[in-house]
Amino acid sequence: MKTINIRHTTILILSMFFFIACSNDDNHVTAGPVISTNGDAVLYNYRELHFKDSLTLQIILPSSTDADSDEEQLYIYTGFYNSEGDDQWYPIPGVRTDKDYQIYREHHKDTLNPNLVNLSIYTKKVTSREFFGNTLSFDQLKIVAVNSEALRGLTPADLDLKDYQAVMVYFGLDP
Repeated sequence: MKTINIRHTTILILSMFFFIACSNDDNHVTAGPVISTNGDAVLYNYRELHFKDSLTLQIILPSSTDADSDEEQLYIYTGFYNSEGDDQWYPIPGVRTDKDYQIYREHHKDTLNPNLVNLSIYTKKVTSREFFGNTLSFDQLKIVAVNSEALRGLTPADLDLKDYQAVMVYFGLDP
């Protein structure tokens, strides 16, 4: 329990220094994320995002508090978004044939700070590899970072990481 409290405190302190880097001038993020944690999962909830083609976010992962462990913790990332005026949650990666775009993400750790992750979101046309070219507006974007150990032994039948409700319920996160 003490380890979890230290982890939560670390996340909250680091989140005060959180910043966002955008890939072009068409991007607009109103504020940093609201961060919540529950055991092995961290939820980064962004509101009112507007971007064209790509968006890069920098997220801070919890520090390892286990003094006996020299191993770096590995995280699995999944994302969900909903568009303005739409209550439906869509997974990242995913395809929106009704809007003619596909969305996917890439991530890599910062070379100087192993707890800092650069997570990039891209949109391309469904029918080609060209960028989508239109500005997207998300009411919310939720990125869930899950300690890979929490997924050990699970199958897609146990937990579908593209199902928003299933992920939120499984990890006890506030939907």
